[in-house]
Amino acid sequence: MDAEMEMKKAFYNKEHSKPAENGLGKAIEYPIEECWKHEPFQVVTQCLPCKEFEIKAIKAAHCLKTGYFDRVNCSKSSTTVLRPCPSPRESRRHEFYFFYFLNSLILILSYLSTIQRKNQLDRAVYQRLPQHF
Repeated sequence: MDAEMEMKKAFYNKEHSKPAENGLGKAIEYPIEECWKHEPFQVVTQCLPCKEFEIKAIKAAHCLKTGYFDRVNCSKSSTTVLRPCPSPRESRRHEFYFFYFLNSLILILSYLSTIQRKNQLDRAVYQRLPQHF
C-alpha cells in the first residue's frame, strides 16, 4: 500500500514539476498554482466554503487563510486551479468599517455646521438687541 502511494506521489510530482511552455517556447517562471496572478483568468466558482477535511487533515493552501476558495480557469496555461477567497465575513467587516467611518464623518460635519449656524443666529440676535431698547 505504501509503495503504491509513493509511486503515485512520484508520478504526480514528475507530471507537475515540468515547466509549462508558452507559445514562444519559453518556460513560465511561476508555479502553476499561481497562474491567476500572472495571466488572464475566469472564475468558475466563487467563494465556496472548504470542507473540514481540507482545512484540518490536508491543510490545503487555498483553505488555510479564510476557509473559502475560488475555482479559477487560467486562459494561457488552460489549467484550473484553486485560490483563496476572502470570506464573506471579512468583506462584511470591511463594509461595516466603511459604514462606521462614513457615519462618523457625517456626525462631525453635522456638528460643525450646527455650531456655525448657531453662531450666525446669535450674532444676528445680538445685533438686533440694541434696536429694541
